[in-house]
Amino acid sequence: MVDRLKTAALASLLHDVGKVNYRAGGEKKSHSLLGSDFLRPFCEGSEAGGAILRCVRYHHGRDLSGAYLAVDDLAYLVYEADNIAAGADRRDKADGKETFSFDPSICLENVFNVFEGTKKEEKSYFPLKELDAREEPNYPVRNPSLVATPGKYQTIVNDLKANFQRKAPQDMEPDELLRILEDTVSFVPSSTDRNQVADISLYDHVKMTAAIGTSLFRYLESQGNHDYKDYCFTHGKDHRREKNMLFISGDFSGIQKFIYRVPTKGAMRMLRGRSFYLQIVLENVVDEILCRLGLSRANLIYSGGGHFYMLADNSGETIRVLEEAFQKVNDKLLSLYGTSLYLAAGWVPVCAEDLMGEKEGEDSIFRRVNRKVAEKKQVRYSPAQVRLMTSVDSPLNVMESGMKECGLCHHSLKESLLSNYMAERGDNEEKLQVCPQCNGMYYLGKMMIDRNPDRESTFFVVLNREEPDSILLPAPFHDQWLKAVTPSEGKEYMRDGVIERIYSKNDSTTSEVIATRLWVGDYAAREDGKILDFADLAERSGGEGETGICRLGILRADVDWLGAVFMAGLPKTYGTLSRYASMSRSLSMFFAGIISHICRKELPKGQQPFYLFHEKKGSRAVHIVYSGGDDIFIAGAWDDLLELSVDLRRAFRSYTNGQLSFSAGLGLFSPTYPVIRMASDTGEMEDRAKKKNDAVKDSLALFGRNELEDTLPVFRWKELEEGVWGDKLQFLLTHFRLAELNDSETRQTLLPAGKSLLYRILGILKEPTFNLAHFAYAIARLDPESSGGKKCREEEKKCYGEVRDALFRWGRSSGEDRAELETALRLVIYGMRDK
Repeated sequence: MVDRLKTAALASLLHDVGKVNYRAGGEKKSHSLLGSDFLRPFCEGSEAGGAILRCVRYHHGRDLSGAYLAVDDLAYLVYEADNIAAGADRRDKADGKETFSFDPSICLENVFNVFEGTKKEEKSYFPLKELDAREEPNYPVRNPSLVATPGKYQTIVNDLKANFQRKAPQDMEPDELLRILEDTVSFVPSSTDRNQVADISLYDHVKMTAAIGTSLFRYLESQGNHDYKDYCFTHGKDHRREKNMLFISGDFSGIQKFIYRVPTKGAMRMLRGRSFYLQIVLENVVDEILCRLGLSRANLIYSGGGHFYMLADNSGETIRVLEEAFQKVNDKLLSLYGTSLYLAAGWVPVCAEDLMGEKEGEDSIFRRVNRKVAEKKQVRYSPAQVRLMTSVDSPLNVMESGMKECGLCHHSLKESLLSNYMAERGDNEEKLQVCPQCNGMYYLGKMMIDRNPDRESTFFVVLNREEPDSILLPAPFHDQWLKAVTPSEGKEYMRDGVIERIYSKNDSTTSEVIATRLWVGDYAAREDGKILDFADLAERSGGEGETGICRLGILRADVDWLGAVFMAGLPKTYGTLSRYASMSRSLSMFFAGIISHICRKELPKGQQPFYLFHEKKGSRAVHIVYSGGDDIFIAGAWDDLLELSVDLRRAFRSYTNGQLSFSAGLGLFSPTYPVIRMASDTGEMEDRAKKKNDAVKDSLALFGRNELEDTLPVFRWKELEEGVWGDKLQFLLTHFRLAELNDSETRQTLLPAGKSLLYRILGILKEPTFNLAHFAYAIARLDPESSGGKKCREEEKKCYGEVRDALFRWGRSSGEDRAELETALRLVIYGMRDK
């Protein structure tokens, strides 16, 4: 028997496949005809395949009206879902020029082009290509003459054909087809109408069509209505104000403390394991709900940074599933981690006009659902959960005989369940005793970091039974465990029938069981194949020389005003669910995928890697601890990390066409400093950066707590690039003889300046009341003629005059010049310090 819900999803995903054939130079037919012709060899001969062919052939009204299909044919459903999705993503250009013509050579516009103030000549576009995590990123470029050629489209057609020859579309699961389409048509514009903004990809359009189509299918089923022709075609527009769908959101609370409360020993692997564990918890909860409803990940609008949005049908069954799922998840979170973690969820009824941005006089669906989530956070627990937390007889409060606390998370459990902390294997001192959850997270991080993805894939399987090194998941409907496995281990578990779900990291590998690909920023610095730990990273400061203060850098950053952008940031004409979904996916691709390439110095065309003092070979000496949603946490050699932050910011501005910025805190620490303090200190710095200019943000706070720090230097990125290292730092490098920091051949004509003198000048600049006499005396010490009329070259005299004039001008300034000079001096001192 045909699974009609699954068939509706597959047909929705395939309904516009003919556009690729048309643009590849196919016959001059409509794309609906070309699509059905293309799919016919793979779909003919089966009932489900025939249903898909009808949906592809008749998804336009003019064709559907004369097709005389049965009233319950899925083609009517796909037709209306396509109309709603197209209405939600295609918007006429604001310049008022009507051309009413299609140009198949148009490239996909950057979705950030629609922000207010973007001029036509400043728009950016994505070159047409397929998506491959192993290749350099497909950065947008400002080239309005960029062309998508028939040959490039033919490559996509050939790849689709090869996939369908291996497995017919009707035999695929929607998630499998979804992944194939993500790889092939992510940079294909959905519409090439010159009169419309071509910033929604074909992938995003068909995905939204599937989300809407399957939601409508389930809603009509719940109503006992099988007359799709009447509901979706004859009177389709009449039902677009009917709240037949649910917009669902969930948000984790307590992420920061959960991730960063780790010991210094094995910190890198534990941080990575804990952050990825939370990502999998959220993804698995979403997948379990979708699976229970018979829906696919096409209905997942966005997931990242501990938050998700989802679209489903507004039916009693769906609401019951949601209530049960989140109740049970929070029950399990409470038993595993107490009140430290909580998953708040809310949902609101929505109609087609809400998705299309046509509803007047009502808040956006994001505002409405986020209010529901916020309300849930105010009243987290049910009466039963409160009784469990407060009862003296509760398992949460009773310490039975033979129980002991985990040395890391302090959760109480039977002492027999505790074991030695895996990060301390081989140490002679007494081992820390930890619970299976904590050791499991360390093992998860170890598998993610130590295993080289270029040599062997790692899969993350959800099991229905406990296995060694597995981690219990707070799953919504039954007990499940997570484990990182090699391909051979995965095959063994598949033979045993214990795998329920597989996740892969950045990979397109398929297997007998479909793997859900998760984009993960997984860059980690290595040397001779060995992962560098925090102490190793600190030692890499300054590069290969003997100088450069040995400090670990920690960078925390997140996007400015992102919440406001999603609430009311786009012009009303463009504020549709499709566009927000496309924007979310674009940001996720940057922070979870492209960021690893930037760490390898694979930058947008025309952007060169930034260096403080001199060029360094190889990739950056940094580790991505966490990067997803809109925020990042990266550790590394402090100077490499500062340089990377500049590369990231420049690439991000280019990627978002100058429309979005991020603020950050970058602290310098001893590698033995407690990780949770590193995280909280840099978190405070990030907050300070955002408060530098509340109207603009776009700033970086530097250094953090150290021996030179009384006040925290915070700069706008522009001030840093132009004032600190573009002006002050370059001046110091071209006028002072600085060991290891400037070229030995040019240093001979510069003024000698040791660390003690630079410290003295810096100390005077930092005094609450500027002492001009002390400052003048310190600068006079630089005079090459000051020592008993010593003869000096004219170049040195000229150099000293320039130094004296510049330092007096900047030092006496009460504005940014003085702060910029302080920061430049500090960078030079850090660079000169012995390791």
